[in-house]
Amino acid sequence: MACEVEAHRYLFHSKQCDDDNADLDMENFSSKPAKPPFAYNPVHDLESLWWIWVWVMYFYVDKDGMTHSPEQAKAFRLLFPDYIPAKRLQSLWDSLQADVPPAFQHGIDGIEVIRQRLETTYFNMERSLPPGYALFLPRLTGYFLRVLQIAVDRTGNIKLYIPVEHRKRKEPEREEETCWHPPQTSGTSRDDV
Repeated sequence: MACEVEAHRYLFHSKQCDDDNADLDMENFSSKPAKPPFAYNPVHDLESLWWIWVWVMYFYVDKDGMTHSPEQAKAFRLLFPDYIPAKRLQSLWDSLQADVPPAFQHGIDGIEVIRQRLETTYFNMERSLPPGYALFLPRLTGYFLRVLQIAVDRTGNIKLYIPVEHRKRKEPEREEETCWHPPQTSGTSRDDV
């Protein structure tokens, strides 16, 4: 989930305004215009995709039977704690470099590039509220897709494995059906349909 959506407020505008208004006196402070209510925008969708990418890089290992390194396990717990609400905003502001399997390094490099671009985009969008995302979205989307493609190309055919410590139980094997049929209702047969 995007950090601003989790917080239900604009976060990057506030950080910028705090720096800009550090020497503001109380008389002028009370005359500040009210902020518009928070609104979800498509940049939040891209951030959510970014968080999925982060989760994949920090959750999986690259060899069967492996466990997380202590550093990777710590980073994963900090980014994705077992409780809600998670406090991940600082992770969007700071570099995400952790000890992950070497095979994942190109993926982590891509995450860092996108993290920087997301942060810059949020700051630029929120110079005025409500944010004008339409100006930034096409470029950010194209950039995101290019970086993801480069990371995939450089990573090659790496297999992802669930770490041993996260294997709770094996799912029962299921027979796959080739065709789904709606349930029968009384008085109707398939021939009647």
